[in-house]
Amino acid sequence: MAELQLVGGKAAPSFAELVACVDREIGFRAKVYKRWVEQGKLTATQAELELVRMRAVRARLVRAEAERTILGAVAIKHAIAHRHLQSMVEESENLLLSQVGEAP
Repeated sequence: MAELQLVGGKAAPSFAELVACVDREIGFRAKVYKRWVEQGKLTATQAELELVRMRAVRARLVRAEAERTILGAVAIKHAIAHRHLQSMVEESENLLLSQVGEAP
């Protein structure tokens, strides 16, 4: 189970909250950049580049969460396989010992 991280005495934001925050920021920037382009404070190319970068931030966040989830699933699968293998070894050892008359 993941550790609860604290930020300023409060639980760290969830993954969904982080994505929602980035989505809000992208929407906010799109509105502001449009106005800035109209006012000549920013070129359309610069505005688009900044939005592309923010979308890349969102994509990386989603990918990192997916990788974390996959790694967790692989670790669980590995632990289950390891326990199963240990059980099979113990059964084999017990069978061999019972065959030579040294049952546990």
